[in-house]
Amino acid sequence: MKPLILIDFDGTMANTFVDSPNGFNVTNAYLYAIWELFGENGVRAFHERGGLRNSPPEELAEDIQRRTLQVDAPAREVAKQIVDIKLSLIAPEISTSWPRLYPGFKDFMDVVGRAEGTFKLGVLSSGHDGFISRVFEVNGFRPPDILVTNDYLSQRRFPMRQRYKPRSYQMAVAHKQWLNGRDAIDSSKPEPYLGRSYEKPRIVYIGDDPNKDGGLGIEARVPFIFVPFTTPNFVPDPEKGQLGVKDFTEVAKILRESEADLADGKSFARMLFGKEDVELFPPVPDGEVYRKILRERSFV
Repeated sequence: MKPLILIDFDGTMANTFVDSPNGFNVTNAYLYAIWELFGENGVRAFHERGGLRNSPPEELAEDIQRRTLQVDAPAREVAKQIVDIKLSLIAPEISTSWPRLYPGFKDFMDVVGRAEGTFKLGVLSSGHDGFISRVFEVNGFRPPDILVTNDYLSQRRFPMRQRYKPRSYQMAVAHKQWLNGRDAIDSSKPEPYLGRSYEKPRIVYIGDDPNKDGGLGIEARVPFIFVPFTTPNFVPDPEKGQLGVKDFTEVAKILRESEADLADGKSFARMLFGKEDVELFPPVPDGEVYRKILRERSFV
Protein backbone atom coordinates (compact mmCIF):
# COMPACT_ATOMS: atom_id res chain seq x y z
CA MET A 1 0.00 0.00 0.00
CA LYS A 2 1.38 3.41 -0.98
CA PRO A 3 1.94 6.02 1.75
CA LEU A 4 -0.86 8.59 1.93
CA ILE A 5 -0.17 12.33 1.90
CA LEU A 6 -3.18 14.45 2.82
CA ILE A 7 -3.27 18.21 2.31
CA ASP A 8 -5.56 21.11 3.06
CA PHE A 9 -6.52 23.33 0.08
CA ASP A 10 -7.30 26.99 0.87
CA GLY A 11 -4.24 28.67 2.35
CA THR A 12 -2.15 25.52 1.91
CA MET A 13 -2.15 24.53 -1.76
CA ALA A 14 -3.64 27.69 -3.25
CA ASN A 15 -4.13 31.31 -2.21
CA THR A 16 -7.85 31.75 -2.80
CA PHE A 17 -7.96 34.78 -0.49
CA VAL A 18 -6.33 37.24 -2.92
CA ASP A 19 -8.26 38.77 -5.79
CA SER A 20 -8.63 37.11 -9.15
CA PRO A 21 -8.03 39.31 -12.23
CA ASN A 22 -11.72 40.28 -12.04
CA GLY A 23 -11.55 41.12 -8.35
CA PHE A 24 -13.09 38.00 -6.81
CA ASN A 25 -11.75 35.88 -3.97
CA VAL A 26 -13.25 33.37 -1.55
CA THR A 27 -13.92 35.94 1.16
CA ASN A 28 -15.66 38.60 -0.92
CA ALA A 29 -17.59 35.93 -2.84
CA TYR A 30 -18.98 34.68 0.48
CA LEU A 31 -19.72 38.26 1.49
CA TYR A 32 -21.59 38.94 -1.75
CA ALA A 33 -23.65 35.76 -1.27
CA ILE A 34 -24.54 36.81 2.28
CA TRP A 35 -25.52 40.29 1.09
CA GLU A 36 -27.75 38.77 -1.59
CA LEU A 37 -29.51 36.50 0.92
CA PHE A 38 -29.50 38.62 4.09
CA GLY A 39 -29.01 42.21 2.92
CA GLU A 40 -27.09 44.80 4.94
CA ASN A 41 -27.87 43.02 8.21
CA GLY A 42 -26.04 39.98 6.90
CA VAL A 43 -23.02 42.04 5.85
CA ARG A 44 -22.92 43.61 9.31
CA ALA A 45 -23.16 40.18 10.94
CA PHE A 46 -20.36 38.85 8.72
CA HIS A 47 -18.02 41.61 9.89
CA GLU A 48 -19.13 41.31 13.53
CA ARG A 49 -18.14 37.64 13.60
CA GLY A 50 -14.69 38.52 12.24
CA GLY A 51 -15.28 37.56 8.62
CA LEU A 52 -15.03 34.08 7.19
CA ARG A 53 -12.72 32.71 9.93
CA ASN A 54 -12.03 29.59 7.88
CA SER A 55 -15.54 28.37 8.71
CA PRO A 56 -17.34 25.66 6.73
CA PRO A 57 -20.47 26.92 4.92
CA GLU A 58 -23.00 25.43 7.33
CA GLU A 59 -21.29 26.95 10.35
CA LEU A 60 -21.16 30.33 8.60
CA ALA A 61 -24.84 30.15 7.62
CA GLU A 62 -25.89 29.15 11.13
CA ASP A 63 -23.96 32.04 12.68
CA ILE A 64 -25.30 34.64 10.23
CA GLN A 65 -28.84 33.40 10.80
CA ARG A 66 -28.40 33.64 14.55
CA ARG A 67 -26.98 37.16 14.38
CA THR A 68 -29.62 38.46 11.97
CA LEU A 69 -32.51 36.54 13.57
CA GLN A 70 -33.40 35.20 10.11
CA VAL A 71 -33.91 31.53 10.87
CA ASP A 72 -36.84 30.67 8.60
CA ALA A 73 -34.88 28.07 6.62
CA PRO A 74 -32.58 25.28 7.90
CA ALA A 75 -28.90 26.26 8.05
CA ARG A 76 -28.04 23.42 5.65
CA GLU A 77 -30.38 24.84 3.01
CA VAL A 78 -29.07 28.38 3.48
CA ALA A 79 -25.48 27.12 3.30
CA LYS A 80 -26.21 25.50 -0.07
CA GLN A 81 -27.57 28.79 -1.40
CA ILE A 82 -24.49 30.64 -0.15
CA VAL A 83 -22.19 28.08 -1.77
CA ASP A 84 -24.04 28.18 -5.09
CA ILE A 85 -23.71 31.97 -5.28
CA LYS A 86 -20.07 31.89 -4.19
CA LEU A 87 -19.10 29.27 -6.77
CA SER A 88 -20.96 31.12 -9.54
CA LEU A 89 -18.56 34.01 -8.92
CA ILE A 90 -15.21 32.30 -8.39
CA ALA A 91 -15.36 29.06 -10.40
CA PRO A 92 -15.19 30.90 -13.77
CA GLU A 93 -12.09 32.72 -12.49
CA ILE A 94 -9.94 29.57 -12.26
CA SER A 95 -6.86 29.78 -14.47
CA THR A 96 -3.13 29.13 -14.27
CA SER A 97 -2.78 32.52 -12.55
CA TRP A 98 -5.67 32.26 -10.07
CA PRO A 99 -5.84 30.93 -7.48
CA ARG A 100 -2.09 31.27 -7.18
CA LEU A 101 -0.31 28.12 -6.05
CA TYR A 102 1.91 28.56 -3.02
CA PRO A 103 5.71 28.39 -3.41
CA GLY A 104 7.07 24.97 -4.22
CA PHE A 105 3.73 23.29 -4.85
CA LYS A 106 4.59 22.32 -8.43
CA ASP A 107 7.83 20.79 -7.16
CA PHE A 108 5.80 18.92 -4.54
CA MET A 109 3.47 17.59 -7.24
CA ASP A 110 6.45 16.39 -9.25
CA VAL A 111 7.09 14.03 -6.33
CA VAL A 112 3.59 13.00 -5.24
CA GLY A 113 1.56 13.53 -8.40
CA ARG A 114 3.00 10.77 -10.58
CA ALA A 115 0.38 8.18 -11.50
CA GLU A 116 2.85 5.34 -10.98
CA GLY A 117 4.74 7.04 -8.18
CA THR A 118 5.35 6.15 -4.56
CA PHE A 119 2.54 8.13 -2.94
CA LYS A 120 -1.23 8.50 -2.82
CA LEU A 121 -2.51 12.08 -2.52
CA GLY A 122 -5.68 13.28 -0.82
CA VAL A 123 -7.29 16.65 -0.10
CA LEU A 124 -9.26 17.41 3.08
CA SER A 125 -11.10 20.71 2.75
CA SER A 126 -14.27 22.59 3.59
CA GLY A 127 -14.24 23.62 -0.07
CA HIS A 128 -15.84 21.85 -3.02
CA ASP A 129 -14.99 18.92 -5.29
CA GLY A 130 -15.52 20.70 -8.60
CA PHE A 131 -13.52 23.79 -7.69
CA ILE A 132 -10.56 21.87 -6.28
CA SER A 133 -10.53 19.33 -9.12
CA ARG A 134 -10.61 22.15 -11.67
CA VAL A 135 -7.60 23.85 -10.05
CA PHE A 136 -5.67 20.57 -10.30
CA GLU A 137 -6.74 20.14 -13.93
CA VAL A 138 -5.94 23.69 -15.08
CA ASN A 139 -2.46 23.43 -13.59
CA GLY A 140 -1.79 20.13 -15.34
CA PHE A 141 -1.81 17.97 -12.20
CA ARG A 142 -3.20 14.49 -11.86
CA PRO A 143 -6.39 14.67 -9.76
CA PRO A 144 -6.11 13.68 -6.10
CA ASP A 145 -6.74 10.04 -5.28
CA ILE A 146 -8.97 11.02 -2.35
CA LEU A 147 -11.12 14.13 -2.01
CA VAL A 148 -13.12 14.77 1.17
CA THR A 149 -14.80 18.18 1.02
CA ASN A 150 -17.89 20.03 2.13
CA ASP A 151 -19.79 18.40 -0.73
CA TYR A 152 -19.57 15.08 1.09
CA LEU A 153 -19.66 16.36 4.67
CA SER A 154 -22.74 18.53 4.17
CA GLN A 155 -24.76 15.41 3.31
CA ARG A 156 -23.99 13.60 6.58
CA ARG A 157 -26.84 13.40 9.05
CA PHE A 158 -24.91 13.80 12.29
CA PRO A 159 -23.98 17.08 14.03
CA MET A 160 -22.31 19.64 11.82
CA ARG A 161 -19.44 20.63 14.10
CA GLN A 162 -18.22 17.05 14.40
CA ARG A 163 -17.81 16.59 10.66
CA TYR A 164 -15.21 19.32 10.25
CA LYS A 165 -11.67 20.06 11.40
CA PRO A 166 -10.23 19.89 13.99
CA ARG A 167 -12.41 16.82 14.63
CA SER A 168 -10.99 13.71 13.02
CA TYR A 169 -13.98 12.66 10.91
CA GLN A 170 -12.53 13.86 7.59
CA MET A 171 -9.31 12.01 8.34
CA ALA A 172 -11.25 8.85 9.17
CA VAL A 173 -13.16 9.11 5.88
CA ALA A 174 -9.92 9.47 3.91
CA HIS A 175 -8.28 6.69 5.91
CA LYS A 176 -11.06 4.25 5.11
CA GLN A 177 -11.12 5.15 1.42
CA TRP A 178 -7.36 4.63 1.28
CA LEU A 179 -7.61 1.26 3.02
CA ASN A 180 -10.35 -0.34 1.00
CA GLY A 181 -11.58 1.99 -1.72
CA ARG A 182 -15.16 1.84 -0.50
CA ASP A 183 -17.43 4.75 0.18
CA ALA A 184 -16.64 6.68 3.35
CA ILE A 185 -17.86 5.95 6.85
CA ASP A 186 -21.62 6.09 7.18
CA SER A 187 -23.46 5.20 10.37
CA SER A 188 -26.38 3.84 8.32
CA LYS A 189 -24.22 1.06 6.86
CA PRO A 190 -23.94 -2.21 8.76
CA GLU A 191 -20.29 -2.96 8.10
CA PRO A 192 -17.89 -1.58 10.72
CA TYR A 193 -14.88 0.58 9.97
CA LEU A 194 -12.17 -1.76 11.23
CA GLY A 195 -9.06 0.11 10.19
CA ARG A 196 -8.90 2.97 12.67
CA SER A 197 -5.23 2.36 13.42
CA TYR A 198 -4.25 0.07 10.55
CA GLU A 199 -1.42 1.58 8.47
CA LYS A 200 -1.92 4.99 10.11
CA PRO A 201 1.86 5.44 10.55
CA ARG A 202 1.98 5.73 6.74
CA ILE A 203 -0.22 8.85 6.69
CA VAL A 204 0.94 12.47 6.97
CA TYR A 205 -1.13 15.66 6.86
CA ILE A 206 -0.10 19.11 5.57
CA GLY A 207 -1.93 22.34 6.41
CA ASP A 208 -1.71 26.03 7.28
CA ASP A 209 -4.14 26.49 10.17
CA PRO A 210 -2.59 25.73 13.59
CA ASN A 211 -5.97 25.16 15.22
CA LYS A 212 -8.02 23.36 12.59
CA ASP A 213 -5.27 21.58 10.65
CA GLY A 214 -2.87 21.20 13.56
CA GLY A 215 -5.73 20.14 15.81
CA LEU A 216 -6.81 17.53 13.27
CA GLY A 217 -3.31 16.06 13.25
CA ILE A 218 -3.31 15.81 17.05
CA GLU A 219 -6.77 14.27 17.31
CA ALA A 220 -6.19 11.87 14.41
CA ARG A 221 -2.72 11.03 15.79
CA VAL A 222 -0.85 11.53 12.53
CA PRO A 223 2.23 13.68 11.86
CA PHE A 224 1.42 17.24 10.77
CA ILE A 225 3.57 19.35 8.44
CA PHE A 226 2.83 23.05 8.93
CA VAL A 227 3.19 25.52 6.03
CA PRO A 228 3.33 29.15 7.27
CA PHE A 229 1.55 30.91 4.42
CA THR A 230 -1.39 32.29 6.43
CA THR A 231 -0.13 32.03 10.03
CA PRO A 232 3.60 32.79 9.90
CA ASN A 233 4.04 33.31 13.65
CA PHE A 234 2.91 29.84 14.69
CA VAL A 235 5.67 27.67 16.15
CA PRO A 236 5.04 23.92 15.58
CA ASP A 237 5.67 21.56 18.49
CA PRO A 238 7.67 18.44 17.53
CA GLU A 239 6.50 16.76 20.75
CA LYS A 240 2.99 16.86 19.28
CA GLY A 241 4.13 15.46 15.94
CA GLN A 242 4.31 18.87 14.24
CA LEU A 243 7.01 19.88 11.76
CA GLY A 244 7.38 23.38 10.34
CA VAL A 245 8.68 24.02 6.82
CA LYS A 246 9.30 27.17 4.80
CA ASP A 247 7.26 26.07 1.79
CA PHE A 248 6.46 23.06 -0.40
CA THR A 249 9.95 23.00 -1.89
CA GLU A 250 11.16 21.83 1.50
CA VAL A 251 8.38 19.23 1.69
CA ALA A 252 9.35 17.94 -1.77
CA LYS A 253 12.99 17.65 -0.67
CA ILE A 254 12.02 15.67 2.45
CA LEU A 255 9.86 13.31 0.40
CA ARG A 256 12.51 12.75 -2.26
CA GLU A 257 15.13 11.93 0.36
CA SER A 258 12.86 9.51 2.25
CA GLU A 259 10.90 8.10 -0.71
CA ALA A 260 12.66 4.73 -0.78
CA ASP A 261 12.32 4.20 2.98
CA LEU A 262 8.65 5.20 2.95
CA ALA A 263 8.00 2.85 0.03
CA ASP A 264 9.59 0.07 2.08
CA GLY A 265 7.08 0.62 4.88
CA LYS A 266 8.86 2.99 7.26
CA SER A 267 6.64 5.47 9.06
CA PHE A 268 6.38 9.21 8.54
CA ALA A 269 7.07 9.59 12.27
CA ARG A 270 10.43 7.87 11.82
CA MET A 271 11.29 9.89 8.71
CA LEU A 272 10.28 13.28 10.15
CA PHE A 273 11.03 12.97 13.86
CA GLY A 274 13.33 9.98 14.30
CA LYS A 275 10.72 8.23 16.45
CA GLU A 276 8.33 5.39 15.88
CA ASP A 277 4.65 6.19 15.76
CA VAL A 278 3.95 4.71 19.20
CA GLU A 279 6.65 6.96 20.68
CA LEU A 280 5.34 10.09 19.00
CA PHE A 281 1.71 9.31 19.82
CA PRO A 282 1.64 7.25 23.05
CA PRO A 283 -1.36 4.97 23.59
CA VAL A 284 -4.38 6.65 25.14
CA PRO A 285 -6.43 5.11 27.98
CA ASP A 286 -9.00 2.50 26.95
CA GLY A 287 -11.91 4.81 27.70
CA GLU A 288 -10.40 7.49 25.50
CA VAL A 289 -9.98 5.00 22.65
CA TYR A 290 -13.67 4.19 22.82
CA ARG A 291 -14.65 7.87 22.93
CA LYS A 292 -12.37 8.61 19.97
CA ILE A 293 -14.02 5.84 17.94
CA LEU A 294 -17.38 7.39 18.72
CA ARG A 295 -16.10 10.81 17.67
CA GLU A 296 -14.78 9.45 14.38
CA ARG A 297 -18.21 8.03 13.65
CA SER A 298 -19.77 11.26 15.00
CA PHE A 299 -22.11 9.53 17.43
CA VAL A 300 -21.26 11.99 20.26
